[in-house]
Amino acid sequence: MNLVGPRPEQPQIFSRLRHRVARYRERQQVLPGITGWAQIKHHYDTSLDDVGRKLAFDLEYVRRQSAAQDLKILLMTVPVVMFRKGAW
Repeated sequence: MNLVGPRPEQPQIFSRLRHRVARYRERQQVLPGITGWAQIKHHYDTSLDDVGRKLAFDLEYVRRQSAAQDLKILLMTVPVVMFRKGAW
């Protein structure tokens, strides 16, 4: 597990979503993380549409992954967690 990457999903939920959401498996191309682009850019999932939006952020992260991007995400995570600013 990394500090930054797509959040890990429970196996039974992953199994269900990979059949219902196009390209869902592609988020597994990188190790999961404690925080990620989707976590700071979008709120918790409440529907399949939300899962699709978060997937788009995860795939963007996979495409643009770099040390600089990881540092940016880590810095942007602080106000989200500490002050509930952003993705709440």
